[in-house]
Parts: sequence; C-alpha cells; structure tokens
Amino acid sequence: MKLRFSLIPLEPSVPGKARLCVSAYDGEHLGVQNYQIQLERKDVDAYLQADGRWGAQSCWLQLQGWTEFEGGVAVLIDASVLDPILLQETGLRIALRNEQGSVVGVRGLSFNPLGLALSSAAGTGAQQAEAVHVLAPVSQHQPEPQPEPQLQPVPAPEPEPVVEPIVAPVEEPEIPAIVEPPASPPVQQAPTKTRSRWGLWVGLAILAAAAAGGVAYWLSQDKPVAPLADVPKEPAGVCSLERMQTMAELTFVQECVNENYDSAQWLEVIGRAKQAGKCEIAQRLYVNKAQAGDAAIALAYAREYDPAQARSTQCFTQANPATAAYWYETVLMAQPENADAKARLQELIQ
Repeated sequence: MKLRFSLIPLEPSVPGKARLCVSAYDGEHLGVQNYQIQLERKDVDAYLQADGRWGAQSCWLQLQGWTEFEGGVAVLIDASVLDPILLQETGLRIALRNEQGSVVGVRGLSFNPLGLALSSAAGTGAQQAEAVHVLAPVSQHQPEPQPEPQLQPVPAPEPEPVVEPIVAPVEEPEIPAIVEPPASPPVQQAPTKTRSRWGLWVGLAILAAAAAGGVAYWLSQDKPVAPLADVPKEPAGVCSLERMQTMAELTFVQECVNENYDSAQWLEVIGRAKQAGKCEIAQRLYVNKAQAGDAAIALAYAREYDPAQARSTQCFTQANPATAAYWYETVLMAQPENADAKARLQELIQ
C-alpha cells in the first residue's frame, strides 16, 4: 500500500508536540488500531529508539491514541519522537506496522517545518522570570542611620529700601500753528507739440518689443525642473521588497499571505525573496500557497527539491527526492491530470 505521512502542528502550536498523519495514496481506507512506526536514517543504518536516541538496533515504536483524521488516521507524538526528527538534517524513512505485525507501508518522511518547534523552545520565559525575582539577602547588622545635625535658622537680612529715582518733568515744546499760504493762481501750461508725443509712443513700443523678445528667449531655453519636495511617495505594497527587508520575516509572511494575488504574482514575490536572501519568507510562502491548493506554486516548490532540476539560488541548494515527491503529490491532488507531476513522481518513487 502506498502511504503518505505528514507532520502537522497543533493549534495553537505546542513546542515538542505534533500530529503524525497517515493516509493511503490510492484512496484505501486505514482502520483505527494500535499502529507502530519505525524511523530510520537514510545516511546510516540507524533507527530511533524508545529513549529518543538513534541506535543500530531495529526498533518499532508503539504510539497510543490513533484516531480518524481527514480520510486517514493520526496520532499525537511528543518530544521523544518529534525532537529527533526536527534535529535530523538528512532524509528519514518511516514505516507503519499494524497490530498483526505486518508492515502496511514504507515511505520517505517529508514535512513542513512551519509551526513545529523543539521542546526546548518551551520554558524559556519561566526561567527568565525566576531569574528576575532572585533578590540578594539583606544584611541584619546594618548601622542605624545617624540623625543629621539640626542647623540653627539664620535670620534673613531685611531688604534695603528701594529709592525710586526722581525724574524731572519734561516740558513739551509748543508746536507752532501751521498757516497755509494763500493759493497761487493756476499756471497756464503751454500746449505740447504733436511731434514730441509721437516720439514718446515710439519709444514705449520699442521697449515693449524688447521685453517681449527677452521673455520669449528665456522661455525657449531648456531649464532643469527642480523636484517637488512636498510630493508624497506612493505607499509601499504589503508584499514589497522594502517591507521584506525591514520587517520580521514571520510578521511579513502573516500579512503578505492575505493578499489576493494570482499564481504568477505569488511566484514573483517568492522570486524577490530568494534574490534578497530571505529564504524563510520564500519557503513559508511556498508552503502556505501550495497547501491552499495552488497547483502552480506546489509544482514550483517541488522543482526546488527535485534532483533533476538545476538549483541557482542560495535558498534551495540541495536536492531532496522525498520532499519533491511530497509536493508533486500535492500537485496531483489539485490537478490529477498534470503530466509533468505524474512523470516526475513516478521517477522519484521508483
């Protein structure tokens, strides 16, 4: 039976705990029973032991509390299983065995680390709080404070009387009355000659023409336009590169994923994150949109781990066939007839 294993964080997330989900890839039903799992490291022959360590002896772990979950079965795992998985950098292989001791299926284990945390992530706040409340013991033989000597009040000297200066009154000068002279008889102006007025008009016309020519010449010159200092800048987008480089990565992703973008726009945002070295942002956006059913995003994410694809970014430098197969399966869940995903999945699971 072809099985699909996945690790899902609890809601809300709890450090050191997660839900292990198992479903049949071909749609077969898995009944609820006391299954056992076996975790094996691919690089060496090492198996996860009951005490959370890796050993050479084959070991089947008995997990209690299997229930039905989204067309399959699931069980809660604690830190003894989750921590070794999260700390392991190489690939893992997981096997499922039923109550009769028969192996139901074996598959590479791939998972989305978003929301999963080591058990060591819990308790830090409590330790810091205890450290804050540690007080140094107070000595029991402290000398009593000696009273300060009383100072005799010194009488303040009486203020000297203020002598106001005597200002002599200033006599205002008498203003003589202004007597207007008698109006003189109007002076008869000589009549202006027509020739003089004609010359004045000609001069004014020449000056106006010169001024108009100067203005036209000044306007015809190419002058640099000074930028407007008070023009407001357009607000940056929620998923812009500027916010990506200045905000906390998790906060940026939580705000950005709510945007109503199409597949091409999301791939553009992810591409900017990879170019800027924001690998966690790129991975979280990939996972969020792929799990939401965007087949194009899931296909692009699968190719990031596909051994047949060339890697040119610093965020996805190593191939991982199990992870690539997982996301190719996600593509086929949304688009069962996707020929590219079918062909690559068939090659990877052989």
